Amino acid sequence: MPGPQAQSGELETDSENYEDWRHQFATERLVVLYYLGLVANPVFIIADLLLHREHLSSLPSIRVVLELGFIFCFLMLKRRVALFTPNVLLALWVLIGNLCIAQMTVILGGSPLSITTG
Repeated sequence: MPGPQAQSGELETDSENYEDWRHQFATERLVVLYYLGLVANPVFIIADLLLHREHLSSLPSIRVVLELGFIFCFLMLKRRVALFTPNVLLALWVLIGNLCIAQMTVILGGSPLSITTG
């Protein structure tokens, strides 16, 4: 029967293996998430051109900021920059996306849903 030191070493190895697996799993999912954002945003640019012509002075610039933010984060993900962990990159995806969407909602006059008006 292995002693306490051998068991401690096995636990450290197991936790390191789990952390490596979790990091790899999160990275793989983030790649898909960023691909989705990078492809969907240009599609919505076309929708903006067709549906909101009166706001063409501001919506495309917000979409460009959104796309550049996604491209920057995607490159950091692919280059595996140590500062940008999967948790940070997920938070950036949510923040960049939601701040740009909120700004576009304000420009378009708010949400037409009655639940958002109180």
